[in-house]
Amino acid sequence: ANSSADQWAGRTLIASGSATVVISTTIVNSDSLVLFSMEGNANVNSGTAIRPTEVKTISSGGYFTVGTQDGIGIARDSTIMWEIRRTS
Repeated sequence: ANSSADQWAGRTLIASGSATVVISTTIVNSDSLVLFSMEGNANVNSGTAIRPTEVKTISSGGYFTVGTQDGIGIARDSTIMWEIRRTS
């Protein structure tokens, strides 16, 4: 991966209390496969819910948005590790 407008993989922080984060890259298209995972956070308290996440929007040639499925912000700063694969 590289750190530029045409980045195809990376790590992005979603801040505590936020429900979404925008990831800018010109590589993403409406037919792209976006793979992502939340990096483990050892500072999560017992009983803290880990919110399911999903790709919310894709703007071809511009950005994609990742967020919680229920729209509720996450409890702690967390890192999303992501990769884009083209399907065509």
